[in-house]
Amino acid sequence: MKLSALLLLAACGDDVTNTGPDAQLAADGSFDALPADRVTLAGMVRDLDVTKPLDATMQALLPGVEVCLLVPGEARRCMTTGADARWAFDAPKLRKGIGLTMSIAGHSPVYTLLSTLDVNELDSVIFLGRDADVSAFMQHFQATYPLGTHSGVMMHAYHHVAPDYLYLEGGTASASQGAGPFYMAGPWTYTANQVTTTAAGYGYAVFPDIDASVSTVDVTVELAGATCFALRDSVSLVGQDTMRVPVLSGFFTNVAVVCE
Repeated sequence: MKLSALLLLAACGDDVTNTGPDAQLAADGSFDALPADRVTLAGMVRDLDVTKPLDATMQALLPGVEVCLLVPGEARRCMTTGADARWAFDAPKLRKGIGLTMSIAGHSPVYTLLSTLDVNELDSVIFLGRDADVSAFMQHFQATYPLGTHSGVMMHAYHHVAPDYLYLEGGTASASQGAGPFYMAGPWTYTANQVTTTAAGYGYAVFPDIDASVSTVDVTVELAGATCFALRDSVSLVGQDTMRVPVLSGFFTNVAVVCE
């Protein structure tokens, strides 16, 4: 399974300028004539229907999504997906702490933390959760939605059993701020008294209701006999199995974790 298989994303702030990348796309979806120290990040957005399998061929394209790239030290750049629902940006190679946000009416706002490789990544498939499904999940746990001035963390975890990356079954998670953990039994669905991550729930745990005054949250993910850390070091480790995750008011921060 590819690690890019599940990302639930959305949202940009009001101060965004709609600049987009300046370079032209080649036939493979990468940018032509980039400097040697930059790569292309690209993919498409699909509308997450929780009644269907999480398979890109079975989920509808989602045009009209505003996608923004946040790179420390660079101006924020945004674009809107067209009929093909594709997005693309150039970014520095081997850079940690990059943020990718997306927004469209009727879907949940999420801010995802990334780190780039030294090669292009052109095939990310991003599934945006619908407001109705996210709201039902949050109401079940008596959590605030829409987020308003609060923020939240959506942690999704994998178990690396070489050579495969499996959605984490039986893991536990905790956070230094907010409510939860609220574990998914499927995409934005729940079952009574669920106390660990599940493969059916794609290894997700949600921590909502983080106060607007909070800028980082320490998230701990544990699995017996394994060590857990952020995928590609997108956020810093601050202790055994514990990561410091930036949060933004009004957004879910989406962070991927690997246990091995």
